[in-house]
Amino acid sequence: MDLARLTSLSFAHPDQRRFPALRLAYEALAIGDSAQIVYNASNEVAATAFMEGRIRFTDIPRLMEEALNRHAAVPKIEDVEEIVNIHHWTVRYVEGRLRRSRG
Repeated sequence: MDLARLTSLSFAHPDQRRFPALRLAYEALAIGDSAQIVYNASNEVAATAFMEGRIRFTDIPRLMEEALNRHAAVPKIEDVEEIVNIHHWTVRYVEGRLRRSRG
C-alpha cells in the first residue's frame, strides 16, 4: 500500500462487543487512576497465562473485568506506594482466580 497515493481514509467505530478489552479500557479511564493500574496489571497476568496455555484468549478480558469490578476505586493517586500496592493486589487477585479455575 502506498500511503502517499491515498486520497482518503475512512474509519468505523470499533465494536466493543467484539473487543471487550477496549470497552474495559474506556471504563477504566472513566473510573480513574486505580482502575487504569488494575486494567494494565490484570491484562499482564492474564496475557501471560494465555501465552502459557493456561487459559483461552477470550478469558483475558473476563479476568480483567473481574479484577476491575473487585478493586476499590481511587480516582486520583499521587503516591507511588499506592500504585505499587494496587498493582500487587491485582496480580495476587488474578493469579488467585487462575489457581481456583484450574480446580
